[in-house]
Amino acid sequence: MNLLIVSATFQEIEPTFDFLKIERQSNKNFYKVDFIGNEISILIAGIGSYSTVYNLTKLLIDNKFDLIINIGIAGSFDENLRIGDIVIVKTETIGDLGINDNGTFKTVFDVNFLKPDSFPFQENKLINNFDLYDNKLTKVKTVNALTVNTVSGETNQIEYLKNKFDVQVESMEGAGVFYVCLQENIKFIELRAISNYVKPRNKEKWETMLAISNLNNKLKFFIFELLK
Repeated sequence: MNLLIVSATFQEIEPTFDFLKIERQSNKNFYKVDFIGNEISILIAGIGSYSTVYNLTKLLIDNKFDLIINIGIAGSFDENLRIGDIVIVKTETIGDLGINDNGTFKTVFDVNFLKPDSFPFQENKLINNFDLYDNKLTKVKTVNALTVNTVSGETNQIEYLKNKFDVQVESMEGAGVFYVCLQENIKFIELRAISNYVKPRNKEKWETMLAISNLNNKLKFFIFELLK
C-alpha cells in the first residue's frame, strides 16, 4: 500500500516521525519511508485550508496514493466529547465561505452562489462516503466537522455556529483535504483528537500534548491494522 499522512504542522505528527525513524529537515515538508514492505509518506501541509489545498494538490500531480489520512487536533463544540478523545470526521462544512449581509453571515449556498449538490458537495456538505474504517477503528466516534480559517473564540460567534451548522468539532484544514480527495476520487480518512472546547480563547485549558499523544497512538494502531 502507498499511504499518505497529511498533517498541518510537524508538532501534530512528531511522535509518528519518531516511530517511523524519520529525521525532520527544516526546509522540507514531504517525506517517504518504507514500512514493512509498504510506502508511507508524510506531508506537512501548513496551517489553514488554502495551504492544505495547495500543497496536497501540488503533491498529487506527480504522486499516487491508495489512501490519504488527514490527522490533527481539533476543538469541540460538544462537551460529551472528552479532551483527548479521538474522532473520525464523516462530513465537513466550510464555515466561512460566503457573505456578511448586514451583520448576518450567509454561506454561498444560502445566497445561491452554489447549488447544495454542486460536486463535490452533497446538501451543502463535503461527505466521506468511502467505507474504509468500520473494522479498523472500532470504538472511535464519527462526527461532523466545521472548517474555518479563523478559529472561533467569541461567545456570540460560537453560539451562532453551533446553531447554524450541525457539527461537533472545528479545525482549520479538514475541508481542504475532503475537497481535494473528493475531486480526485482518492480514498481518505480524517482523524482528529480533541485538544480543547470551542470557547472564548484560554490556552491554559487546552490539552494539546495529550491530544497529540492520543492521536499518534491511534494512528500507529491504524497503520498496523491497515498494513498487516
